[in-house]
Amino acid sequence: ALPQKYQRILTTEIYDHRVEKLINNYFEIPNFVELQFEESKLVTIESGLFQVPNYRTKQNLLTLLLMNEEWYTKTIVFVNTQVTCQNLYKSLDRRYEGEISTLDARYMGHVSYDSIKDFKESSSRVLLIVRDEETLYDVSGVPEVFNFDIPTVHDMYVDLVDTDSY
Repeated sequence: ALPQKYQRILTTEIYDHRVEKLINNYFEIPNFVELQFEESKLVTIESGLFQVPNYRTKQNLLTLLLMNEEWYTKTIVFVNTQVTCQNLYKSLDRRYEGEISTLDARYMGHVSYDSIKDFKESSSRVLLIVRDEETLYDVSGVPEVFNFDIPTVHDMYVDLVDTDSY
């Protein structure tokens, strides 16, 4: 159903005998364009995983971990929804009153900051952030970062750190 004149384009990362055979069978006068990319600077961040059976256990585990005030001096916790943020804030604030804050809180009574920079300069120890798919968060300089919920978009887990700040 193709017109008499048309173009074929083949992109491949690997060029071997199978690709060459494909080109010879389907391309009359092939042109090759080879691209080489600069190696990007990758930042490796040490990660850990806690497998827990349900929300309540996850909440209790976070509360238990935060008891170590020497280790968790500044901590950011990412959540997926406002409801989770509000529930987690209430739970943690009961235990660590005055140490818990949120980013751009929409609820009265929450300690809130407009930016992560404000949190870094504050006396609050924990910052809860409702993950926004369109925002890249610069968490450099914050020793501990938790993903309380698994991000719905893969890039939200990978792109937490602006590599230029290292």
